[in-house]
Amino acid sequence: MAKQRTNSLGKLALMERSREAKALRKKWTEEAEGLDKDLVFQSLSINDVLLGFYREEAGQTDFRTFYNWTQAGFKVKKGEKYFRIWGGPSELRLKLMLRLRPKKGEVLSFFLCAVCCMLGKLS
Repeated sequence: MAKQRTNSLGKLALMERSREAKALRKKWTEEAEGLDKDLVFQSLSINDVLLGFYREEAGQTDFRTFYNWTQAGFKVKKGEKYFRIWGGPSELRLKLMLRLRPKKGEVLSFFLCAVCCMLGKLS
């Protein structure tokens, strides 16, 4: 129960951080000139902006999932700090989204989105 509550709080924090990222991406798009507007908007995902936040905070540039670090031969120590970003929807979530079929103008909740935890460079 405590782990589920922690995950929910983490997702809420990610949602808030994503709102900041979305606003920043909109600002950058508005500041761009001409054709650059479309290029800025299309080339920057919310996850790209989130990882930019984390690069500034952690002072690192290499972020990978737990699995990717272990595949590269690194050991992940208990208590390593990780950052949350949005993950792609799983097959099960996609099926659920298709079954729910929101009414016109209704938006599906964030609960359908997966969260991915990224770890910074390990020593």
